[in-house]
Amino acid sequence: GTIGLVFLMFIAGTEIKLQDLKKAECKFLVLAAFNAIIPFITGFGIGWFFDYSLMTSFILGICFVSSSGRIVTLFL
Repeated sequence: GTIGLVFLMFIAGTEIKLQDLKKAECKFLVLAAFNAIIPFITGFGIGWFFDYSLMTSFILGICFVSSSGRIVTLFL
């Protein structure tokens, strides 16, 4: 199953036109920025609200960023 998934993703990647990707570059950059900034601030804020240390709140924010990628793809 994993090999089939990798092959399917490879085929989908070969069908992307580079010119179309360059046209939408600004949109992708904005989406990527919001995908990183908003979850990080949310996770950091939750940690800070519950009176965790600065480092623990920072790590919690990073955990929120790493898990937010799948959520964004559900809405695209």
